[in-house]
Amino acid sequence: MTEIKVNVNNDGRLRLRYSTIKNYRVCPHMFKLCLDHDQEPSRAQQLSMARGNLFEYYVLGTSSDPRNIDEIIKKNKGRFDGMQKKTVDKIKAMAEKVKKHFVSIDYAQLHLTYEKDPRYIFESHIDAIGLIQFDELNNGKPFVAIVDTKWTASIEEVWNNKSTKEDFLQAIVYVWIVWMNTQRILPFVYVVAQTMGEETIVKPFVLNVTENDILWFMTEYIERICNDKVFPPLASQYNCLGQKSKKGKCRYIQHCSYGKSLLTRPQLMEFKDLEQ
Repeated sequence: MTEIKVNVNNDGRLRLRYSTIKNYRVCPHMFKLCLDHDQEPSRAQQLSMARGNLFEYYVLGTSSDPRNIDEIIKKNKGRFDGMQKKTVDKIKAMAEKVKKHFVSIDYAQLHLTYEKDPRYIFESHIDAIGLIQFDELNNGKPFVAIVDTKWTASIEEVWNNKSTKEDFLQAIVYVWIVWMNTQRILPFVYVVAQTMGEETIVKPFVLNVTENDILWFMTEYIERICNDKVFPPLASQYNCLGQKSKKGKCRYIQHCSYGKSLLTRPQLMEFKDLEQ
């Protein structure tokens, strides 16, 4: 694990990271709550994270999970965090195919911390920076990129429908913080893998970011957050209760008086108007 820090001091400034700022444009009050409250992941989320961490470990040789993964798997006779041995073996086989696209890895599990601005400290945890190669990209020649590895159940359903800046906010956050530390803009690549029958298919999603894009990010996120003194709620059936929302109910609703008020608002109905 590699760590790069720039003038690190913990002096009470806003501590920002991708996982918190992504909430700001959805609901500023949600962003404020997530700074103060950790959320316990559901069992489904825990299993998804375990699969992602295991996949990441087999691709890069390390992961954000600080435990000795090999020792855990050995002790549990091939099982890992609720996964059966056949699932662990399948993820390992997927990772072996993905590894073929890595020519070299310069940094793995890279921690970058930026705090030259007196208003905030920004921390990021990057899977890898390295030399990768795909026949369809850069005329088949290897190129240096910031890389995030992703295990997925379905590229088509989960990834091919992503199209907004918010969907790919992680990319510009990582490009920005690397640029702030090195003054070098690198492409960001999600390397996404899934199984299809007995085959592993791999799809790279390449995000090319410009200085103008970085200015957009700093204006729309960093500056707005730093200048916001109120963090007003954007309470709605969609944001708070997850109605007609793919993201579901707000994860911080138990700490939010606005969301709980919306949840418990009296509902008046005419029986004759109810559906058959």
